[in-house]
Amino acid sequence: VQVESEYKKVYYGQLRSLLVKKIEKMKKSGRGNYEFVFTGHSIGGSLATLAAFDLTHTKVLSRAENHTRVYTFGGLRVGDSRLVTLVNTAVTLFRVIRSDDYIVRIPNCYYSISGSDWRCFTQSVINRYITVPTSPLFFYLQNYRYSQFYTIPV
Repeated sequence: VQVESEYKKVYYGQLRSLLVKKIEKMKKSGRGNYEFVFTGHSIGGSLATLAAFDLTHTKVLSRAENHTRVYTFGGLRVGDSRLVTLVNTAVTLFRVIRSDDYIVRIPNCYYSISGSDWRCFTQSVINRYITVPTSPLFFYLQNYRYSQFYTIPV
């Protein structure tokens, strides 16, 4: 499974431990029957998706017991198609995007017919093909920062 490296760095480096502590505190309160809803806009939506997946996949939360749901608004893609499959089996996800927003639809990875494998966009591929002045997305993408993908075991 491949996850965008900046999301991994922020989530696992800073956010995850805070969320786990808060969830454990809520569970110990004895009130029970918590439903967990994650939400965010743009990068926040991507982090909400990653957090909901991770916490459900690692059994900090239970999809059946906690009704874990995610609502994202203009959330950027988090990883490859295998991650999408895993996220969709772990949580209920509602992804709201504008039909004319290219950024949320740019694929992180693609299937290479000639290589018979999945390939993800690296910084060199983006620099060579997407952020060049001849690319139709050049002006639209100028203000966005890209980074390489990072593989995590699932």
